[in-house]
Amino acid sequence: MIGQVLEVYARIDSQIDEFNRSESFRCPPGCGRCCENPDVEATVLEILPLAWHLYESNRAEEIYDRIETENPGSHRACIHYAADPAIGGNGRCTVYEQRPYLCRMFGFSARYDKHGKTMPVFCKQHKSIWPEEIERISQRVQDGVSSLPNYQNLHYELYGIHPDLQSQRFPINIALKKAIEYLYFYRRRPDHAA
Repeated sequence: MIGQVLEVYARIDSQIDEFNRSESFRCPPGCGRCCENPDVEATVLEILPLAWHLYESNRAEEIYDRIETENPGSHRACIHYAADPAIGGNGRCTVYEQRPYLCRMFGFSARYDKHGKTMPVFCKQHKSIWPEEIERISQRVQDGVSSLPNYQNLHYELYGIHPDLQSQRFPINIALKKAIEYLYFYRRRPDHAA
């Protein structure tokens, strides 16, 4: 199951890399505003590869305990976000390679509008810093010249891997906690096959 999720992530990363090369477009240097948002949510399935990485590196219990201590039931910024103390809104992800689906797609995705037309989705930072560039790229995506991963399609692809683990969103730290719990329960089963 984790391998299937990682296959989806590899395709997302490849498509976003190609988009970035063709459009010469990236996030503002050091920007971490999306990571600071306490309302970021994830599903257990999309964060399961990160939980597995923590489990394999013997850090799952440490992170679980930190979530229990620092975030019991509350909405807080992601536990893996390291804010830059000198520049507000800047920072970095400490688990970038294992980041969940939402984090991979934020600022670089597309969706269908009510007419079924592909529309790019950019973050507020992109729109406020580079409005002309966003307009140009949006038109190229709508014209089919450039493409971004469609988050609606990919959500349903993940849903097909495990509907129960992909159907409910939680604050990102709570999703990680539930993913760690799932792994510990799953690993104790005699018939497990992650």
